[in-house]
Amino acid sequence: MDGVYYATVARNMAEGIGSFWVPALSDTLGAKFYEHPPLGFGIQSLFFSLFGDHFWVERLYSLLTYLITALIMLRFWKLLVGKDLYAYGLISLFLWITVPKIIWGASANLLENTSMVFILLSVYFQMKSFLNAKRSWLALSGFFILLAFFTKGITALFPLSFAFFYRIRQREYSRVVYDYLMLIGTMTMALLFLVLIQPVSWESLQRYFEVQVLGSLQSPATEENRFYILNRFLQEVTVILILLAGVVGFYRWKRKQTENPAMSPHFWPLMLCALSGILPIMLSLKQSTFYIIPTFSLICLAITLLIAARLNRLFGKMEDGKLYKIWQYTALVLLPIAILANVYFFGKLNRNQEMLSDIKQVIEVIPARSVIQIHPSMKEQYAYHAYFYRYGKISLSTDKGEYYLSPIESSIENRFPSFEKLELKTLNLYLKNDNLRH
Repeated sequence: MDGVYYATVARNMAEGIGSFWVPALSDTLGAKFYEHPPLGFGIQSLFFSLFGDHFWVERLYSLLTYLITALIMLRFWKLLVGKDLYAYGLISLFLWITVPKIIWGASANLLENTSMVFILLSVYFQMKSFLNAKRSWLALSGFFILLAFFTKGITALFPLSFAFFYRIRQREYSRVVYDYLMLIGTMTMALLFLVLIQPVSWESLQRYFEVQVLGSLQSPATEENRFYILNRFLQEVTVILILLAGVVGFYRWKRKQTENPAMSPHFWPLMLCALSGILPIMLSLKQSTFYIIPTFSLICLAITLLIAARLNRLFGKMEDGKLYKIWQYTALVLLPIAILANVYFFGKLNRNQEMLSDIKQVIEVIPARSVIQIHPSMKEQYAYHAYFYRYGKISLSTDKGEYYLSPIESSIENRFPSFEKLELKTLNLYLKNDNLRH
């Protein structure tokens, strides 16, 4: 339900419910929503302001974050290899979309979708600084890391590790200190400037640390094993590992030799930076696979560095070889299929069909900004809270409300006998009210 919550907060912000530094989810749940820093909500709220309150607005926004990420990946690849192997950057995109969580996240409206853009840009500008010997790019990288933090919080700070891994790989130990003075100095100065012009921003950040960071240490664990996130990561990259093994094995068989192209010096810095966004999550038992979505673009770029040179030796330049024609024909077939599939499924419910059908019937007869008193069994069924406010601006409460909603028909009959039961065609919900007139 995270994505529905985030869309609701962004829509509310666009309509003046809550504010940028004090976002709001509903009148009864998250009236002050400090679960995450507000930048992701603020950017998405611009889309609601522009296009209005429609279910597809958050889908469009998520799609754009993925398209932007793909373009940055291609730009990043060109920076890594130059012109000779540039066309092989398409392989990094192909590997990227073989990750199940990437496909899932594209329509899930996660904050990771936005932070993914800032994280990739931050690493890109660090690499650009190192290759071009211009420290000014480090300042820009620090700025994007700060934007990632204001989108997703402390889990988005892992790109800071890239400078360390890169300098160690290059044996440029003395430059590590200067790099971090520039990165952290930029972030600190930008944060201080923000606090000076927007003092409320500091209070918002404090509340985020109290609610989310410290609260997560005290909240119930979501997983029993600290290695859960590592296990899920390996499952997500299974196809990538199989393809990697296949390319390496085919190369050795086809060339009838064991020598391999020299490993790119950029492989390990990229891979270790990505792993620094995964392994620290093991410190907490509150884990979820979508936390690591921003790491996969770096991993796919790193893996492509391992296989591009081999493919180039096997097939020649991609633009002139058979492999490129395979990509072209595959794209020509898949593009119209993808367009037709999206047209066909547009507006259709994929999950929670019965729940959403019931909710929409209730929303049709209850005014916006109303409060429904719900049966106690529904208190922690957060899908109801999310959907009711996302699509009807209706808040749910267990102790107040001029309407009463229950998943149990007998409860409707026994509680609030003065209320009138509405005869809706709902499958699992029963509604009563005290003043609604037909």
